Amino acid sequence: LEKAREHMQYWESHTAAKQKHNSLGSVEFLQCNAEALPLDDSSVDFIHCIYLFHELPPESRAQVVAEAARVLRKGGVFVITDSYQLGDRGAAFDARIDNFEQMNEPWYSSYVRENLGELVTKSGEFTGLRKEVSSVTKMLSFKRT
Repeated sequence: LEKAREHMQYWESHTAAKQKHNSLGSVEFLQCNAEALPLDDSSVDFIHCIYLFHELPPESRAQVVAEAARVLRKGGVFVITDSYQLGDRGAAFDARIDNFEQMNEPWYSSYVRENLGELVTKSGEFTGLRKEVSSVTKMLSFKRT
């Protein structure tokens, strides 16, 4: 956690120094519980969860999506970057994907089997934008409706 705080301080100071040249507005990095974001309804334009979803039990994943829908403004973008899942890389990769659970990743097996696109879009509050898979990383983006 201390290293994460150091990184947060770096990025906060970096964005503050560059803010006067930034025409896109402000950037805020939060280190918080993604299931209960300390943000007002419809208050942000962009959320990026990086390697979070495979660490969460299924019910928590659904709560994070609900929180993203709550705090994103209409037209805002929600990006999930995480490990690839079953079917993303082919049979050779699928055969070994559950090995991660043996390395203290208790929710990994359920994560690789969950359809993230369906999880995010089933409420009707998001539409899918893009899916990219590179090496062992997957990126999905969604637009808040």
